[in-house]
Amino acid sequence: MADEGGQYLHSSPETDETVVFDGIDSSDTDGTVDSYQWEFGDGTTETGAMPSHSYGENGTYTVNLTVTDDDGATRTTSRDVAVRNRPPTADFDFSPANPQSGDAITFDASGSSDSDGTIDSYRWNLTDDTGRSFTTTGETVTATSLSAGSYVMALTVTDDDRDTDEMRETIVIESDNSGNGGNNGNGGKNGNNGSNN
Repeated sequence: MADEGGQYLHSSPETDETVVFDGIDSSDTDGTVDSYQWEFGDGTTETGAMPSHSYGENGTYTVNLTVTDDDGATRTTSRDVAVRNRPPTADFDFSPANPQSGDAITFDASGSSDSDGTIDSYRWNLTDDTGRSFTTTGETVTATSLSAGSYVMALTVTDDDRDTDEMRETIVIESDNSGNGGNNGNGGKNGNNGSNN
């Protein structure tokens, strides 16, 4: 009779992460182990002593290993694999890239992603250099009437499994000097005094 000996080489993988299953410790005291049959708990199967597999959804899966010896005898063992959700990735950009005071600045989080699900919410928090903060939501938001200074924009995204990720970026707003380009009024040349003959 074969003795099964199955294990997996990552105790708590994330979704889409490759897991190596190891049945090499299976043995047969009066012969040899001829075959290994794996059932991964998500409807897929594989053969071999050390197959690899990945799960597309988080959750707990029961993995069955059935070994068969050279006499046709079989034995099955079961173990659970807890697959964790893969967190989302927060990412945003803003325009204009070099804002001035009074500009309408658009923040766009469409570059955020979740490889194993969807992003359910976008939360923005803008903090100025005095510590005051302003919060809003949405994939794309616009800030207006900001004065010159340094601001920190923080984006928090939450996926459909309630996992989160955050991105922060410092935004420097320069003063708008477009109204100060005129002459000071002293730029004309003084007339030459007449010469005495």
